[in-house]
Order: sequence, then C-alpha cells, then structure tokens
Amino acid sequence: MKKSVVALLLLLTTGFLSTSCAAETKLLRHPSYHNGKVTFSYLGDIWVANEDGSNVQRLTVHRARDIYPRFSPDGRWIAFSSNRYGNYDVFVIPSDGGWAKQLTFHSAADLVVNWTPDSKKILFQSSRGLMYPGIPNLYEVSIDGGLERPVPTDWGYWGGYSPDGSKLAFNRHPMVWWRQHYRGSYAVDLWLMDVAAKKSSSGSVVKLWYRWLSHPTTRFCSIPLLKWPVSSAMFMSGRR
Repeated sequence: MKKSVVALLLLLTTGFLSTSCAAETKLLRHPSYHNGKVTFSYLGDIWVANEDGSNVQRLTVHRARDIYPRFSPDGRWIAFSSNRYGNYDVFVIPSDGGWAKQLTFHSAADLVVNWTPDSKKILFQSSRGLMYPGIPNLYEVSIDGGLERPVPTDWGYWGGYSPDGSKLAFNRHPMVWWRQHYRGSYAVDLWLMDVAAKKSSSGSVVKLWYRWLSHPTTRFCSIPLLKWPVSSAMFMSGRR
C-alpha cells in the first residue's frame, strides 16, 4: 500500500512539474538586448536568456523588487534598480552572474535608464529636487561607485547617448502619455543635446521612446527617424 501511495505522489508531482514548465511565462518586463542575449525582470528578479528563449538564468534572488535591467554596451554588466533597502537604488551585477553592487544611496527613487557608451557610467533618473520638487532629472554614476553627477538637461526622464557619445537624446517631461494634436507646453517631446557644448534642441511634434540605430538608412514602417551623421534615432510619434 505504501509503495502504491508513493508511486502515485511521484506521478502527480511529475505531471504538475511538466505542466508548469510547459505553461507560457507571462508578464516578462523591462527587456534589454545585447549580442544575442536578453535580460528582463520577472517575479521581482533579474533574468537573462538567449534571444531564442533558451538558457534562461536567474541572476538575482531577493524578496525585494528588482526592475529596469540594462545591458552595458560591452555586455559585461547589467545595471538595475532595486528597493531591497527601502527605496529604489541603482545596482550593477556581472551579466554572467555574481554579487550585486549598490551604487546609489539617496532617499529618492533612482531608476536605471541607460549607460554611457564606454560602459563606465550608468544613466538614471531621480526626483531629488534639483530643478523643482518632484520633477525627475538625469544623473550618472560610475560602476566603481562614488558621487553621482547630474546631467545638464534641465528636466530629464528618459534618454541615451549616441554610439560615439557626442549626442544625448532624451525626453524632458515625466509623462509617457500623449493626446493627439496636442501641442501645448507639456507635450512629450524628444530633445537632442550636444554633449560638448551642453546645448539642447527639440522638434515640434510629440515624440517619445527613442532608440539609437547603428545604420543611418534603416526604416521601420512609418516611424520617423531623426538623422544625424553619427547614426539615427528611432522614436514613436504623434505626427500624422
């Protein structure tokens, strides 16, 4: 009798595990891609997998929430934000696994946005009252630690450097919504900063969620491109 019960339990367990493994995984968030690898957040932790879905690895295991993973340009590191010590701070971890290092310690939420092209600094946004209370600004922090430095973009919510580091495309306003035909002072717009001159300019239409492209002649459906000599930026627009 005992052997029969044990055999039945093993059979049910095996069937449950097979069903669980075969089920589609949902709510994978915040993906970042580099050279055939994808890192993402799932169940409050940071994961990495091959682009075909194979070789899935869990990089962080923590009761807190780890979000916004971003590969460094050289692929060696993954930056992310975690609230494991109360508020969200910036952390960095080797892309093949290891110890997560905390880089920021401010009481405001520090949310990872991107990297500098040399993979030495992490770009993040934080509402520390630099310009106005509650308004986010862009900052940089070294992967070696130390004092973070504000980026001279006035407001700053999202952004990233061109591959050669000479330009910074960014969104000033923190809102990700847009209303068709709205052209008021709070319309979401894409700005371009000359890093050396520290001067910024913008267009006249609603743009958000840019992506730098390595090939300046690439086209994606009707999504417009801002073209510069170094490369191109792709973005979503309300233009008709």
